[in-house]
Amino acid sequence: MLPFIVILLFLLFIFILCLITFYNTYKKLLFEISLMPIPTTFEKKIEKHPLIGYSFPLIDYKDLNLANKNCVVLITSDKCSNCENSLSEVMQFFRYKNFDFLHINASKDSANEENQIYVSEIDYTYYEINISIEDLKKYNLTTFPTFILINNYTIVEVTNIAYRIQYLLETEQF
Repeated sequence: MLPFIVILLFLLFIFILCLITFYNTYKKLLFEISLMPIPTTFEKKIEKHPLIGYSFPLIDYKDLNLANKNCVVLITSDKCSNCENSLSEVMQFFRYKNFDFLHINASKDSANEENQIYVSEIDYTYYEINISIEDLKKYNLTTFPTFILINNYTIVEVTNIAYRIQYLLETEQF
């Protein structure tokens, strides 16, 4: 009977050690969880760009002779390394849509020049305009590349992510 009591006491001792270990681990975990930020601190209030809902201020639709009321605008800069591939990337998925395409190239050099417009027709109307960076800063267009979706002569979306525009066009959420 004595060995049975010794074994039982030994198992009880092991069980108590396990409980103490688990309890300490539980307390450490609760402490670490208390250090985590509250999820509401990560909620970012998404503010719309101030141009959304208005006509695009940098172009005159009559001068450009837009065939459609819908237009996709890409604003790039000469000094922007991310802009180099953005034009070819955008052309791949916009060529199948019934949208005019306007490429605005922002540079410091074009501040002295008059805005130049180059028009070429492929399967849709493509425009390229040189505008000074200072003109773009007036409208809070300071990051490059910037993509703008215009529907019925009104700006619907301003974003720096090409696939956001592609998503809106594919799901027709504009």
